[in-house]
Amino acid sequence: FYKFWGQSLRFMAARDEKGGAKSFIEVRPVRVQPGEEATIELTAYANADGKPRDEEKLVVAVNGPGGSKSVSLQQDSRRPGLYRGSFLPAEAGKHAVTFTPPTGDAEQGAEALLNVMIAPEEFRQPQLNRATLEGLSQATGGSLIPLDQLGSLERRLTGTTLSTIRQDQATIWDNWLVLVILVLVYSIDVGIRRLMGLS
Repeated sequence: FYKFWGQSLRFMAARDEKGGAKSFIEVRPVRVQPGEEATIELTAYANADGKPRDEEKLVVAVNGPGGSKSVSLQQDSRRPGLYRGSFLPAEAGKHAVTFTPPTGDAEQGAEALLNVMIAPEEFRQPQLNRATLEGLSQATGGSLIPLDQLGSLERRLTGTTLSTIRQDQATIWDNWLVLVILVLVYSIDVGIRRLMGLS
């Protein structure tokens, strides 16, 4: 995914011809978990004229919470100036991947950032846990249907109707304060009517 779309976007992106060629680093994916492999791609130029570097290997520095380490990148034989490598971050936090040119134009250095984050619990083991699903289906009276047997799901849905009779009892005057106020208002109303001869 990253390789295809990354290369496609780089090919279609507009380039600043006046500013000259500039080395750059791409790290994929941009977010990983500790212990998950991250791929580094360095497009390295010797100068602003766009001359690609021709060394077999180049080294980048990875600076993270646990310190700094060097990662060796191998030249891609199909594309001059392109170097690839990978590393396994051990700790969570922000990591900076930096390239300092060993020779040539010092302004052809490059840097990229990588976020190493601990994934939420539900994403740490996303693979199918068949034993747990089978136990859950047996405990609830259901069944586990494999993906290649989803066509049998329609036959299992019988469409039976289940009727449940429920009786709820509730007191009318469950709020004594309202009842007292109503009785008091009614008594005052009746008393005034009798005093005025209206009833």
